[in-house]
Amino acid sequence: MALVLCGSAAQAQSAPDIAAPLFYLTHGINCVPKAGKVVTGQDTVDGEIIRYESEGLPILIQTTRVPAKVGISMMTAFGVHPDTPPGVLTATVTHPPMGAQNTTHQTWQIDIKGGDQKAMGYLLEDTFEEVTGPWVFTLQLEGAAVMRSVFTLVPPDDAPEVMGRCFPDAVPGS
Repeated sequence: MALVLCGSAAQAQSAPDIAAPLFYLTHGINCVPKAGKVVTGQDTVDGEIIRYESEGLPILIQTTRVPAKVGISMMTAFGVHPDTPPGVLTATVTHPPMGAQNTTHQTWQIDIKGGDQKAMGYLLEDTFEEVTGPWVFTLQLEGAAVMRSVFTLVPPDDAPEVMGRCFPDAVPGS
């Protein structure tokens, strides 16, 4: 399920895959996040996106190597330069084929204005979403790319550090 985080995030850092009017804040994963507001997402596998407010979905582990396991969410947090007028970002995640339709991309909208801090991400909610390979997150503003980040989903056994933090009962010897 697509994710949008609104509110505060970590301190700003530079990143090569982001352009004005956005700036990089952080990226990574969270484990089994608390509930957010579910809204319609017309070009998504399940027709929904989840919007989280403020501290609703902080980054727990900063990584791009993500276990393909229900309950994991991955995201890139970004800020919007203060002098940016209100606008709409088109968020797209491209991933290996999944679901009954073999879907390879999903798209939704993110409203922005100057001073915002938000994130684009994805929560693995169903086993059919546990597909390994590259997951590419892009944001466009008025047809121009302003962010691109890549997460690699791997079998859970190939990400023991994340599995140990997120699912300690599932890791042998824990």
